[in-house]
Amino acid sequence: MNEESAPAHDSLNPVGVGETPAAPPEPGPGWAPPDAPVAEAPVGGPPAPVPPAQGFQPVYGMPPAPVQRRTNPYAKVALAAGIIGMILFSVGFAIAAFVQIRRRGERGRGLAVGGLAASLVWIVVGGLIAATVLLSPERDGSGQITASGKTVLSRLKTGDCFTGFGEEASQVIVTALPCTRPHDGEIVADAALPDDNDFPGDKGLEAEANKVCTDRLEFLTKSRYYKDLEIYVAKPGEPAWRSGDRQVVCAMRYTGAGTLSAPLATSIDPDMKTLREVEVGDCFTEWELTATASRGVPCTERHRVQVYAAFELPWQGLDPSRNWWEYPGDKLIDKHAKDGCNRRADKVFAKNPPPVEMETYYLAPTKRDWDFSVRNVICLASVKHGTLKRSVLGK
Repeated sequence: MNEESAPAHDSLNPVGVGETPAAPPEPGPGWAPPDAPVAEAPVGGPPAPVPPAQGFQPVYGMPPAPVQRRTNPYAKVALAAGIIGMILFSVGFAIAAFVQIRRRGERGRGLAVGGLAASLVWIVVGGLIAATVLLSPERDGSGQITASGKTVLSRLKTGDCFTGFGEEASQVIVTALPCTRPHDGEIVADAALPDDNDFPGDKGLEAEANKVCTDRLEFLTKSRYYKDLEIYVAKPGEPAWRSGDRQVVCAMRYTGAGTLSAPLATSIDPDMKTLREVEVGDCFTEWELTATASRGVPCTERHRVQVYAAFELPWQGLDPSRNWWEYPGDKLIDKHAKDGCNRRADKVFAKNPPPVEMETYYLAPTKRDWDFSVRNVICLASVKHGTLKRSVLGK
């Protein structure tokens, strides 16, 4: 057998004698003998990156958008119904919306709440309109009340009469009625306070309101019901002031026996003179100590009393710790009135002693007078016996 025809040795056959063994094949990448030790990753270092599988391409970009929650349709209807004033529909749909939103996890709770809020506004507005209409008394073309009806004090005007007046008149409903029917109260004045943007405070507002009323009520001192009249001043509170209300209502309450059956203006005696109206030298048939007005007569006619001096107490100064409209008390009033009249009597009668035996006394404002803005003191000389037909002042 020649050399060319000899068969090739298989790699599995043992190497023949005299033959050089073939070099082993180079190991492929990543190959290691079975008994080779496994390499460990360095301690504390990051793990070796794993190469991506063939054909894998990483995708970069925004994460997928979340699923949008649905807005409950009942909530939309509740808001629309509330805006247009369909209160019952708005409330019903809002309740249904709340139930479904909680059960389904839907949106729209704010819309349902808005519907309820709009409904509440409509309820308040409707209540105010109803109160204005229902609590306004019936009037004729001249503005006079023609029929009795429930109302609030602030809805009445000057000259209106009413009954049911209580201690807290501003907080209760009264019955307005014609003044010819039995009643126990009357609005005697109303006025607007100065339109000042700054709230004057509770005390300042009370002072302004009292001044407005007392300046307008002095004429009632000539009423035959004067002793049984109590004044009440209705004024706006701070919230009403902030909203532009400046109206003050001056009401009178009759506390005497029975009831009134005519306007207070018909009880005025124009011939009566009040403490503020008398003048030095005026003569009177008599003037009772408890009276705040009396009928004057000419000094040439028979009389027993004559005014020898008159003066006005200071608005402030009797008691600086009190507000000017508050009554300073009987003791302070009497002290200032007595001292003032005694000093004036010494001057008046020093040069012209009275021709007959006389006694002097004074009339000072009572708490009721003070409430009606009367601060005047009159000094009177009265004959002890008989009457006079001439002045005792030497005039």
